Amino acid sequence: MSNKVNVLLTGATGYIGGTVLERLLNHPDVSRFDITAIVRSVEKAEKLNKLGLDVIVGSHSDANLTFPNL
Repeated sequence: MSNKVNVLLTGATGYIGGTVLERLLNHPDVSRFDITAIVRSVEKAEKLNKLGLDVIVGSHSDANLTFPNL
């Protein structure tokens, strides 16, 4: 059984989501989090990929989105 905490973060490049992401990445137990972010553009996805996040390009309202890691 995994001790990882799955986190699905929408709006990770916005004001609130970015603040939440920063707090998660600076958390003392950051290695416990498996963070997946949903973003609307490939450019934003590339930036978050560089931080080591799993990123899905799309919108939370897209019924066809899949979440392979959750």
